[in-house]
Amino acid sequence: MYKNNQLVSYRTPRVLNASEIINCRFYIESQINRYLSETNAKSFTVKDVFGYNNWNWSVQHEPLQCIYNAWVNHYTKTRPNWTCDEVYTEAYKRAAISLGHLVKQVVGIMPNKTFVINNPSGWNIVYKVV
Repeated sequence: MYKNNQLVSYRTPRVLNASEIINCRFYIESQINRYLSETNAKSFTVKDVFGYNNWNWSVQHEPLQCIYNAWVNHYTKTRPNWTCDEVYTEAYKRAAISLGHLVKQVVGIMPNKTFVINNPSGWNIVYKVV
């Protein structure tokens, strides 16, 4: 993605391997395209596509479940003194953050679409098709 004519790179979740990243990006792109075409929307947030009633990735967005699972594995190994609740809570938060980074990467390389990123609230980034 370019900002002020400079290439902007976004973080890649360090807990995922290369094939998981590719699969997640492909799935994210397909879901964004599906959302935009089904709703005729000109913008979206990550919550619109992957949150609200779609929050349960193991059911609605199975290809993304690997992000959550990778964070659970990471915290299970690196924080052996944490309770299961602490591991799951932190993995849930980090999976959402990782998804946000992947969405930024995907909208920057989607063919035939250009997006402007707007962050009015400081939390929910709005991706607007231009």
